[in-house]
Amino acid sequence: MIIEVTGTSVRNKGAELMLVAAREALGQVLPGTQIAVSPFFGSYADKVHHGLLQKIELRRCSRTWTGVQLLPRGFRKSFGLVVESDIDAVLDASGFAFGDQHEVKRARDFSTDVRRWKKQGKVVVLLPQALGPFSRPEVREAFKPAAELADRIYARDTVSLQHLEELCGKDERFRQAPDFTNLLEPDYIPATPAELLLVPNHRMIEKMKPEDAALYVPFLAQVAEYGAQLNLETAVLLHDTVVDHMLVEPLEKQLGRSVRVIQETDPLRLKAWLGAAKVVVGSRFHALAGSLCQAVPTVASGWSHKYQMLFEDYGCPEMVLPVTADFSQVAQRLDEAVGGAGRESLVERLKVAGDVQRAAVESMWSDVGRVMTA
Repeated sequence: MIIEVTGTSVRNKGAELMLVAAREALGQVLPGTQIAVSPFFGSYADKVHHGLLQKIELRRCSRTWTGVQLLPRGFRKSFGLVVESDIDAVLDASGFAFGDQHEVKRARDFSTDVRRWKKQGKVVVLLPQALGPFSRPEVREAFKPAAELADRIYARDTVSLQHLEELCGKDERFRQAPDFTNLLEPDYIPATPAELLLVPNHRMIEKMKPEDAALYVPFLAQVAEYGAQLNLETAVLLHDTVVDHMLVEPLEKQLGRSVRVIQETDPLRLKAWLGAAKVVVGSRFHALAGSLCQAVPTVASGWSHKYQMLFEDYGCPEMVLPVTADFSQVAQRLDEAVGGAGRESLVERLKVAGDVQRAAVESMWSDVGRVMTA
């Protein structure tokens, strides 16, 4: 069976981590499965590294399209190339791409794809992701066809499930399952871990109101300064290779000094850095999920409901604070995370919740296997 995984790329390490998690899980529930991705996933070397096939996306009836169709399937596969007709099923791992906060075109194009895939007899599953809200009429109209045709949709949290059911009504195809990268365990140990990791997210600047966005870098700077007061070795960990680095210089300017920056090409190594920290403060969803599932006390500031819901899943919703919060609240959360009985209680809560979340993901993958082979 060849399964195309959409919505991932190496540019965002959380998205790449979802690809790795899907690859490993599918290998267990559907042995022998091969995974295909679009040319935009990354370089040829990236695809080889992950053992992926590349889907050839061509304009139908062009000369190149005709030439590719004439090549024997086995010949194409010997070079790791597949066309859409070779693919048996599609798993979408977009994470958060459909709702009022996103471009209508993304949802409209996805619905067009789903219609075509279903006509071809493919199974279509949306892996756990944040969804909605769908209050804008044009967004509702764009995404609803995909929701009505997909074989299974997993909402990542109760709010997302409510948004989906408000759009289409209750349906047995709609299920809830948490982020599925929590089953991945790094086999790497950082030699010089940082005690306090800051994980910035440039989308905080893009998605928040301008007056709130202007507070984001000062918020990070205050956390770094407070970490210094607590004698915590602090570093910035970049969980995105495209835009998050642009926040480093403003942060250093705000602090009046340079900061240590950690970058990795391997998303599992990034997860290892998160697991080795004493406390994590950040805004990248999959970095936060990566620290929480390893029972590392974590403080978040986010721009959508997905952050609050993630921390509710891990039993610590009080650890999510807006950038507009009085810093005394942030300091209180950091004090609880760093030492004493507060830390012990928090770590224990995270361990218990982590076991529950991993069991839920294992159940979800079993269900995916059944849907794929029905």
